[in-house]
Amino acid sequence: MAKVSDKVKQKSNHDSAKRPSINRKRRNDSSPEAALDRGGGKVIPLENGEQKSNAKRRRRNDSSPEAALARGGGKVIPLENGKQKSNAKRKRRNDSSPEAALVRGEGKVILLENGKQKSNAKRRRRNDSSPEAALARGEGKVIPLENGKQKSNAKRRRRNDSSPEAALARGEGKVIPLKNGKQKSNAKRRRRNDSSLKAALARGEGKVIPLENGKQKSNAKRRRRNDSSLKAALARGEGKVIPLKNGKQKSNAKRRRHIAALILARGGSKGIPLKNIKMLAGVPLIGWVIRAALDSGVFHSVWVSKDSSSSLEAIQEFSRHHPDVTVICNIQATSPCLHPQHLKEAVECITKEKYDSVFSVVRRHHFRWQEVKKGCQCTKPLNLKPSCRPRRQDWDGELCENGSFYFATKELIEKGLLQGGKMKYFEMKPEHSVDIDVDIDWPVAEQRVLRFGYFGKDKPEVVRLLLCNLSGCLTDGQMYISAKGEEMLSINTRDQAGIDMLKKGGVEVILIEKNPIAKALANQLSKRMSCKLLQNVRDKLKKVQMLMKKRRLEWKEVAYLGNDEPDVKCLELAGLSAAPKDAPTVALNHAKYICHKEAGHGAVREFAEHILLLKKKAKSQMEQDRICRNTKISTINFK
Repeated sequence: MAKVSDKVKQKSNHDSAKRPSINRKRRNDSSPEAALDRGGGKVIPLENGEQKSNAKRRRRNDSSPEAALARGGGKVIPLENGKQKSNAKRKRRNDSSPEAALVRGEGKVILLENGKQKSNAKRRRRNDSSPEAALARGEGKVIPLENGKQKSNAKRRRRNDSSPEAALARGEGKVIPLKNGKQKSNAKRRRRNDSSLKAALARGEGKVIPLENGKQKSNAKRRRRNDSSLKAALARGEGKVIPLKNGKQKSNAKRRRHIAALILARGGSKGIPLKNIKMLAGVPLIGWVIRAALDSGVFHSVWVSKDSSSSLEAIQEFSRHHPDVTVICNIQATSPCLHPQHLKEAVECITKEKYDSVFSVVRRHHFRWQEVKKGCQCTKPLNLKPSCRPRRQDWDGELCENGSFYFATKELIEKGLLQGGKMKYFEMKPEHSVDIDVDIDWPVAEQRVLRFGYFGKDKPEVVRLLLCNLSGCLTDGQMYISAKGEEMLSINTRDQAGIDMLKKGGVEVILIEKNPIAKALANQLSKRMSCKLLQNVRDKLKKVQMLMKKRRLEWKEVAYLGNDEPDVKCLELAGLSAAPKDAPTVALNHAKYICHKEAGHGAVREFAEHILLLKKKAKSQMEQDRICRNTKISTINFK
């Protein structure tokens, strides 16, 4: 009996040792039958006609303390009501391992250099700006939408977080050490100053500007620069705060930035009468500086004044009548080689470097001697030693005012000064420093302007087509008729040579005639000039537009030589346009270049040479292109 009892006891102990394993196997059995037996999960039909149970998934997602402890994951959190809960569900949700991410169906696996893997699930959850994710992370707030749904501002708050940690996490900005030993990030400032299209739209400011290449840009940066609000002015470090009667404040930054250009066209020149409106290289002398001032884009207003008083008196009177102007630039009309870039860089000296006055100078290498007057026995050297005359390359020369422009603040002008306070000079190259006082200076200035002058924003090397009137441009407008009734025209051989020069330079030439001429004469003329002749053209603008459309040209690629009222629209729109010297006033007023030669006497040849000169200048990237890169501003401070 004792032996049987021992065997029963041993069997009982063996069964009890196996029972936990059997119970666990039943508990982990996720078949439909086992799930239904335990009363957990539900049966899911499969495409092959079979069934499975979701009991295993439900147990895995069960975050109760009992289930968590059974799985050996999470920890028990005591509640105020005396009960318990498990944080296993949160731990699984925050588990960013590749396995956990794939199980949850989120994120992707990233291969590491050491051959291992990691998951980006944690980053994706951190960047998830949905209301549920934001509330789960304890950040942001829920914003109700018009359609009854909700969204979270967590993503925007993270994007605008300028703390060093957030900036480094986003890979933007840099950490700035503070005096108290802490750190801050400049990421917020960088985002605020980012004028890209995407950044502007994200901030809700600026507007989209389409570009010629099909892309887009934002004008947000320009709008912020021109924003004269108190906050914007203080952020830019300019302007001052003005208290208002209602207790609020405003900034005077906008008023402080008003910069005006004043061009004095006095008519009392003794050396050259009416000098300022005299034609120089096909443009009135004053027109050269007006074009440079307008194209510089740095002036809030450009004024032209005719006066016989001194420059300073005229500037002071202008300042009194325009109290909103804070900086005045007096531009001399006799500076035809002035470029917009000169004015841009000089204005920066006023706005950014806070100078009170800036004036143009040129470097001269002249040896000066004292003038011999009555009672003086001999002269004396003023800037050299006769015993040691320096070579040009060993001498820096001297800086002399060239009179091109003078910038001065309103305060200086009210004191009767154009130069004073904190002064700075702007050095221009000799080729841009043209001085016209007497008649002998005029031809020299004209050659200088043709080579170094500023001809506008459009690049002349793109001219591909010249349209020229037959009567009144190529001919003097006269028609000869023989006794037999034959029509004849007079053609200048210099004009024919000019057309040949243009064709060799890659410019197509087409002649236009409003009145019909004999067919035989038209054929002979077209053959003689080796170019196409269009007859009986009533609407010249329409005809030119058809030619441009057929050849896929823009107006900047077209040059036009006209001589009367029907040519006005074409003269205005063409990239380069001209009229003969003897053309009616209506044509002269709308042409960009006025020839020195008359119609039928070399006007076509002159305009052809002008076009080719501009093309050669642009292609060789002469001074107009180098000035932006090589011009250096020298500084000198006066006490």
